[in-house]
Amino acid sequence: MKTFLGNLTLRYKLFGAFAVMSALVAITGVFGIMNIELVGTRVVDMMRTSAALEKAVLQLEIHQKACRVALLEASRVPNDPGEFRSYAATYQKKRELFKKNLNLLLLGDQKLALAPAAPGSPLERMAKSVRASWGDFEGVADEFLAYKGALLRGLKPGVIDQKAMVSLADAKLNALVTKRIMEASEAAKLDIDDLADYLESQMFSAVKGGIMSFSKSLARSVAPKVRVNILAPGWIETEFAATTMDPEYYRNVLESTPLKRWGTPDDVARSAVFLASSDSAFLTGQMLMIGGGVVM
Repeated sequence: MKTFLGNLTLRYKLFGAFAVMSALVAITGVFGIMNIELVGTRVVDMMRTSAALEKAVLQLEIHQKACRVALLEASRVPNDPGEFRSYAATYQKKRELFKKNLNLLLLGDQKLALAPAAPGSPLERMAKSVRASWGDFEGVADEFLAYKGALLRGLKPGVIDQKAMVSLADAKLNALVTKRIMEASEAAKLDIDDLADYLESQMFSAVKGGIMSFSKSLARSVAPKVRVNILAPGWIETEFAATTMDPEYYRNVLESTPLKRWGTPDDVARSAVFLASSDSAFLTGQMLMIGGGVVM
């Protein structure tokens, strides 16, 4: 077999290679529509998962605020143990809802088709950070509820007497409310914000990846009659960048760009005109990055 291949002329070798390549292109074309459908399904699945995760984090933010408000309202109760217990019950209800959504992020949910957070993944690491800071908040909250409940014991609802005034002015109670609860709540909020930012960036990346995959499958399916290419703009100096963005962030973008300037809408427009013109007649299934070299 080796001798036979060696005796083939270059002409026949090239012809054979061309035949194999043609067959591959033909097969790819046959399954092009199937690829598009598959890519579309995967993109929808990624977006659905990302949306469910972002919804869970939004619920964390809502319940974290509700817990803090319930505790602050409980701290202002002057002399009614029943009213205090009502606020305490509200806190405990919102706390359980918070933990339910946090467990959804870590353990997944079959009904929502959410897999557990992968071991060592950024999602797991950030969710565990939220769980740790929330645990600190719960510890302070439990201490406050126990202490405030003891101060209210024996007080008469609607009666503002000396004992009720002393209870409201208690130094330890005020330290718990004005300092420790607020600090623990803020620490948990910062961890939740970090998690929300991460998931938002993942959603953006998933959409971009889906568009890239879809465009390549589409390019194979509609060729040679139609060419399919995509534009990927980087940092473009729109009105927002010029007037609203933080000046330090603006400068950081400038310094991190190899071409040492922001892109302009004209840069994007000229690239679009190029892809639409005959000058790019032999380009399809490509992504043109207009980013000044930030991604190479």
